[in-house]
Amino acid sequence: MKQVFFLFLMLFGSVVHSAELVEHKAKVTRISGHSNTYTSYSESESGVFFIFMAGLPNACGNGMGRIAITHNHPLFSTVVSAAMLARTTGEPMTIVYLNSCTVRNNSWDFGSFTF
Repeated sequence: MKQVFFLFLMLFGSVVHSAELVEHKAKVTRISGHSNTYTSYSESESGVFFIFMAGLPNACGNGMGRIAITHNHPLFSTVVSAAMLARTTGEPMTIVYLNSCTVRNNSWDFGSFTF
């Protein structure tokens, strides 16, 4: 039974983690954030935070060189704090982003970070 479970996990687990991970280490050049639809105010809106880094390629072909993370991500507060510290000190930060643009169609999706 245990072997069947692990076989099932291996077969279908790859579908969940199919996005390619890309590591980028550089200085944070700018940070910004806004609600998902920033043209009107609503406390129920989703918040989006962006990290711009030196040398980061344009997202998904024609987007911006930035990484996006939403306010409901479990590491949101930690990532915002680390990005602000990296921006303030000028020290390079390593971010692993997903080779996908699902949070915003012109921004890489956040994966993980090291600072």
